[in-house]
Amino acid sequence: MLLNMQSIRKSFDNVEVLHGVDLDLDAGEVHAIVGENGAGKSTLVKVLAGNYPDHEGSIYIEGKETALRSPRRAVEAGIGIIYQELNLLGELSVAENIFLGREPRHAGMLVDFREMNLCAERILERLRLDIDPTQPVGTLRIGLQQMVEIAKALSLNARILIMDEPTSALTNTEIERLFATVHELSGQGVGIIYISHHLDEIFSIASRVTVMRDGNRVATRAVTETSKVELIRLMVDRPIEAWNVRLQTKPGRPVLKVDGLRLERPDRKEPHILRNMSFEAFEGEILGLAGLLGAGRTELLESLFGIYGSLCHSALSICGRKTTIRSPAEAIGLGMALVTEDRKRNGLVMCMTIRDNMSLVSLAGILKWGMLSPALQRRRTGEAIAKMLIRCRS
Repeated sequence: MLLNMQSIRKSFDNVEVLHGVDLDLDAGEVHAIVGENGAGKSTLVKVLAGNYPDHEGSIYIEGKETALRSPRRAVEAGIGIIYQELNLLGELSVAENIFLGREPRHAGMLVDFREMNLCAERILERLRLDIDPTQPVGTLRIGLQQMVEIAKALSLNARILIMDEPTSALTNTEIERLFATVHELSGQGVGIIYISHHLDEIFSIASRVTVMRDGNRVATRAVTETSKVELIRLMVDRPIEAWNVRLQTKPGRPVLKVDGLRLERPDRKEPHILRNMSFEAFEGEILGLAGLLGAGRTELLESLFGIYGSLCHSALSICGRKTTIRSPAEAIGLGMALVTEDRKRNGLVMCMTIRDNMSLVSLAGILKWGMLSPALQRRRTGEAIAKMLIRCRS
């Protein structure tokens, strides 16, 4: 057995979030972990990655008990992790991010940039990625940044590889590349722990699956001996009455009409990013946008939300009324909302509280006599947390 985690317990602020969890992994196996948000999946693998050394329980690697007191100690033990949240430095190059803290050096002193770039290029080719290793990683779209995170983990030549929601920002083509790499690594004897909310992925690449709920391991099944319905039942602890129900709605009046939208590049010299985009969205309708990475899906939504200001030109109507949107504030005032592609960088203010983040775009609704009402803010935020099933300690 490559890995054996026994009776792992972890607490935050005297609140126990892992309740004696067991997990094992064989060499060459892809072992999936599933569960709802807050089930403890990411906390468990962060214990294995050395992020939470103050845990109870034992970890054995190839039969030897191992104390993983830091991320560096985990790397030395042959453990690599691809985190759900990106851990990249945008100002550094792709190669510098891949080998951060492990840069090849001339005589152990100066960084050998030529060797580092060549090694990064080989890893990127293995993932069939056409990325310049000298390019600043912050200039890449979120999907490609996710692939750089994967490349960074592969560079460790780990015996145990943890993948925490690795496909959350990837296109279908990139997912296929990733799965091919997973099969290649498992064939070389690497044990892979794979966390995902996408059950189709579990049945595509995993041999076993462990279900977690409320900090407990509730079941481990061979993938060939279970089903999506059973896994969901185990995750939510109740029978599933309906599976994949499609809402039947009758579209009403047009609420958004876009005619001839075009988005110029900032230098205004090269061809437009978007050209002659026209469509309508109707009341009660879900309108899907599809396209490959770089096709302009994200730019289209950001344009509608006023992020590009005067670089965007279009005839726009909302509920039959012609309008122009030049800023996100104007879009919000007209009843529009945008869930950003990169939530952490563009959607949230990480140094502010959950309550303040949730209130930022709706301050007018929590004012009393022209001043912010803490009681009203707490009530509105509490209702949203309950509705969205958000797990937070405070």
